[in-house]
Formats: sequence, structure tokens, C-alpha cells
Amino acid sequence: MSLSSWEFRQRTMTFRTTSERPTIKRTYSRQSKMLMKGSRVCLMTFRGGQEDLIVAFFPCIYFCAMSQSAFCFAYTNYKRLQDWEKVDKIIEREKKRDYYLTILLKFIQVCLKRGIRMIFENPLTMSFLTIFFIKEPDVKDTNRRLRGDYFSKPTGYWYFNCTPTHGFTEQKDKVAKRVHDVRGADEAGICSEERSMISPDYARNFICDFILGKEQIGTQLNLF
Repeated sequence: MSLSSWEFRQRTMTFRTTSERPTIKRTYSRQSKMLMKGSRVCLMTFRGGQEDLIVAFFPCIYFCAMSQSAFCFAYTNYKRLQDWEKVDKIIEREKKRDYYLTILLKFIQVCLKRGIRMIFENPLTMSFLTIFFIKEPDVKDTNRRLRGDYFSKPTGYWYFNCTPTHGFTEQKDKVAKRVHDVRGADEAGICSEERSMISPDYARNFICDFILGKEQIGTQLNLF
């Protein structure tokens, strides 16, 4: 079944994990918020007969560029620490990154073994996943503002058991926001809601361009 024939259902699923066994629990929300908290992964599903397509917004806090700087002695948050104390912080950070990477790989493994079609997204800029991961992103959106988002935020999308379509729906009608200017999260180690959310326009354009292959007003189709 081609992805273009699938019907999109507005619902979310939450992938909850424990130290031993990951489980999947369905939840419903009034809007699809791309907000990661703890070890939860926001998922959207596309209904396609007997099969689903999962779009997973996996926590990026231990893979992103800011996290990579936390492995250096010169990291700003370590300026009041002795070098031997910095080593403890780096070891702790590595353990957390390893935990989240293991959860991500197990999640991918489940999808591969069961033939579940899945796409997951993560930031591209200096990301750990762009260098040390099982494959390159299948789609690289280097400027999300061109498709109607508030942030440019270069983003990668990895496809498993499915392939992307390729289109370009241009929509540049949003006032630009900068990640460093938005309100921070109330809890350390978690992105704020404002920083994690994507605009409904970008969500629609992404789905039409890279999942459904659906032409819209303003869509520019290409072969690659």
C-alpha cells in the first residue's frame, strides 16, 4: 500500500519506557504537541487499512549540538568546577545519552521486526546522530521556515520500512523566531513547549511533501 493512499488520523501515541521493558500506550490529545518530556516520545499515526505509519518525535536533548558541547571541559556550565569534577559530569552525560540511544535503537528494532512503517525526526545541526548512527537521514529539511514554520531549525527525518515522497510546498508567512530567544523549560534537561512545537502549516506541508506526495497550491514537485 502506498503512503499516498493513507488517511491521516489526528491522534498521538506515547512510547513509554522503563529500565527493563519498553511499552506502547495510546493517548489522545486535542492537538498534536511536539513536546518531549522525560523518556516519552510523541507519536502520530497514519491509518492505512491493517497497517499504520508512525511518525516519532524522539527527545533530542542528548543528541543535539548543545549536548555535544557538554562533553568538553570548556562547557559553560562547568566553569565553576575542578577538572576532575568535570569528568564526573561528562561520564554522567554519556550514560544518559547511551540510555536514550539504546531506547531509540530498540524502538527502531521493534518496527523493523514487525514491519511497522515509521519515521522519526531529530535536529541536524552538529547532531550526534548525523555522525554516529545506523544510517543517514532520508530527508534533510535545512530550513523549515520555507514550509511555514516559525524556526529554521535544520531537521532530519529517518524512514524505516517506507520511503519518502519529494515535493516542495513553499509558505513563507511566519515571523521568524530564534531558538535562543524563546522561554526555557521549567525542568532541566527538557526543551520548552514553545521551542518544541511546530506550526500546523509546517506539519501539513511536511505530510503532503514527504509522506503523501500530495500536491497543494504552491507545491513544486521534483524528481529527487
